[in-house]
Amino acid sequence: MLPMAFWKMPERPICDGHVGVPVDAALITEPALVEVSGIVASPSHSGVLWAHADSGDGARVFAISTQGASLGEVRLPSVKAVDFEDIAAGPCPDLGGPCIYVADTGNNSHDREELIVYAFPEPNVSPELPLAEPISVDSPWRFPFIVDGKKADIEAFIVLPDATGMIFFEKKKKKARVFSYPAPWLANVPVTLVAMGEIDPPGIDLAGGHLITSADIHPSGKRLLLRTYFGVFEATIDPYGDKPVHTLTLDDFTLALEGPLPEPQGEAVAYDEAGTGIWTVSESPDRTTQPPLHHAVCE
Repeated sequence: MLPMAFWKMPERPICDGHVGVPVDAALITEPALVEVSGIVASPSHSGVLWAHADSGDGARVFAISTQGASLGEVRLPSVKAVDFEDIAAGPCPDLGGPCIYVADTGNNSHDREELIVYAFPEPNVSPELPLAEPISVDSPWRFPFIVDGKKADIEAFIVLPDATGMIFFEKKKKKARVFSYPAPWLANVPVTLVAMGEIDPPGIDLAGGHLITSADIHPSGKRLLLRTYFGVFEATIDPYGDKPVHTLTLDDFTLALEGPLPEPQGEAVAYDEAGTGIWTVSESPDRTTQPPLHHAVCE
């Protein structure tokens, strides 16, 4: 049964100008986050980001502060993580509150038949009140799917701000397929997604320069960020009208951030809490250093 009052994403402004050069905001101190693959701003708690590690880690998600401090861990003990690749925030599937969504959709070898998105209610956590110990979510929402046609490697996805759909971006240099999973989503029931279209990803003509590794949608639903290994690109969209994401062309994207150069393997991007800035972070290729958290503000 749906709640009487639907929870909505917070209203946040859009940058009318451009974002400046990213600065080192902090070092991420959580030891498990040396290989960050996804990041998103909390939809309901100030100063909080949610992040996860790449393949090889367990089924867990971390809260960190915008100063890089560890704020707690959420474990999904019933989940066998294969390759967590991106994270999103939005209304829960039942619309009753804010949720964190994680895409277990990495498929570098193109041998996975079933891909999965998990969702769980956002815990109450803040820089002032970090989680005293890890929280276990025993029964997260689980939405399995397969893609029609050739198997896909997906490292970027978004949840529409009103939770009416999830959108997935194939990691492919050209003619990357875009898949939509409209709500209502079917928990624990595999569905087949047919590509709604193809896009030529923006990027730089270097190895990996056009491979989409992360995405985020502005809470207004009017802006989309796509990340490649060498840059962050933004487009104006209307997912409910005449500019859905699968119709975007190279002309629709502007370069929001080049690099950042200190991010040798960038796989995470998110709008910030204000809605006008951008967070990025990279994997640490040698898995030994604390990755820097980069922030670019609107100018």
